[in-house]
Amino acid sequence: MNVPPYYDPPDVYEVDARYPSYSHIGDTLRAIGHRHGVAILIDLGTGFGWTIGQEDSMFANWSHAVTGYIRTYNYDGADFDIEGQKNSTAQSIGISKALHFLSDSLRALSSLTNKKYYITADVMPRFRGEDEIPPPDTLNAYCDQINLMSYDMYGSFGSPLYQDRSCGVNWCDSLALMPWINWWGSHYGNAWKIGLGYNIQVYHTNSTAVCPAGGFGYISNFDAEIKYFPPAAGATIGWNDNVKESYMLNTSAGVKVAYEDSLSTYFKAQFIMRQGAGGAMGFEVSRGFLASPPHYFADRNIAVHGMGKALNGESSRLRDSSRASRAGRD
Repeated sequence: MNVPPYYDPPDVYEVDARYPSYSHIGDTLRAIGHRHGVAILIDLGTGFGWTIGQEDSMFANWSHAVTGYIRTYNYDGADFDIEGQKNSTAQSIGISKALHFLSDSLRALSSLTNKKYYITADVMPRFRGEDEIPPPDTLNAYCDQINLMSYDMYGSFGSPLYQDRSCGVNWCDSLALMPWINWWGSHYGNAWKIGLGYNIQVYHTNSTAVCPAGGFGYISNFDAEIKYFPPAAGATIGWNDNVKESYMLNTSAGVKVAYEDSLSTYFKAQFIMRQGAGGAMGFEVSRGFLASPPHYFADRNIAVHGMGKALNGESSRLRDSSRASRAGRD
């Protein structure tokens, strides 16, 4: 909300209240996460224009409401989705205040509950150093992890780490990510606070060319694209070693679908470990989920499955069962 009191009562946004037909999915997610030692955070949204020029009393009301919500529903913290923010002093001050006040509120709550609460932030991976919004000093002071949103950037013939130079150069590759991570590590000595964004969603292009016109294609859900995959007529699955990417070509439909699996996420996990970064953030879980995956996929969500195994020390047993049935390769 952009009018006082700048927040809605917690039950307005509680997933159990909004989606009762899902049978208390919020309770279920928290219970499963906590059972496995996974922190479950709430997303504070992407619009932070409301923070500009506000009095401290507003930030106090807002942080009180958010903290109350976290305590009421037993969440473990909150995430600031800071994307598309303009390089303005007013915006930087506003977001910085929001981080500051929420950090203070969660610290006070922690003293009552004896529980650790987390703040994370998602930022665009355009390296700007001191011009970042909010400033790096603020992110470092108040955030437990800063995730680089390096998904959404590379589309149907690239990745955040590798680009097919014959298809053009995309700024969001290792040349952009490494300065971010290295600069952060040299300034604060904790590159482990940085997370790499990776795709769970898939990319559809109405072309089977190596470098499709327009390149990016469009973001799609796996369950909308699986109809093009083998055993569909004209479908083959391949691997582009230039960009370390799995893809499906369907010559009958004239479609290419790029996606992450255990092999492509392995290379991203290796990059994370080499750079001393802290982990990965995938976007977003439902877009990669298949209730009934084909027999040659290793899991119902092969991107999450692959990244989890690679980062948790199981890469030596790397196996993507789709390789066994592929009808074609690059």
